[in-house]
Amino acid sequence: SGPVDEPGDEPAVEVRAVPGPAAAVLLDAARDADLLVVGHRGRGAAASVLLGSVGLLGSVALRCLLEACCPVTVVPPVPVPRPVTEPVPLTVTPVPAG
Repeated sequence: SGPVDEPGDEPAVEVRAVPGPAAAVLLDAARDADLLVVGHRGRGAAASVLLGSVGLLGSVALRCLLEACCPVTVVPPVPVPRPVTEPVPLTVTPVPAG
């Protein structure tokens, strides 16, 4: 199938809960697939330094990339916007005692 151009052209999606190790279940389900899409949470800078770019992938995404019989797309996590923490001006006016 080609790109999604019009509303209603979206590919069919099947949601299933299957027991078992995640990578094995995904690889089994993708045996006859045209594409396997997996997400990853990332490992952070420390693992990246130790393992190179492969360290940025979790074990499930990496195993799928290495063993799948079809192309694999790894979707990075969506950054969560953090609130801006700017200093708030504060005026303190002493109140006379009494």
